[in-house]
Amino acid sequence: MVEEVQETHPVDIKGRVIQVKRPTTMQYSLMGREALRLKRIAERGSVDQGEMARMMTSVGNVFDILEGTVSTGEDKEYLRDLVYAGELDLQDLLTPILESFKPDQAPKPAVRRGSSKRS
Repeated sequence: MVEEVQETHPVDIKGRVIQVKRPTTMQYSLMGREALRLKRIAERGSVDQGEMARMMTSVGNVFDILEGTVSTGEDKEYLRDLVYAGELDLQDLLTPILESFKPDQAPKPAVRRGSSKRS
């Protein structure tokens, strides 16, 4: 079995540059599902204990997925220490990681459609 090499990018998280792997398609899908769940709960306005528990589970799931993209154990420990100290929230981690893998915004070259008829 051939192991696929994942693309990595350097990402600055609170003054430390860490290497992160590109999230897989499944990780993107799961994060999207959790984000949608959080949005639906937030739109309701009031949150009961059950919804609060679901929100906390969703946030934990997204953090676990993002932590899974971090390349080294030392960097994972650094992130956990920041979270435990109250110095890192989910958005501080989510935005830089997702931004680092955005496709270049350079305009794509025009593609000519159709074929020319040659005799």
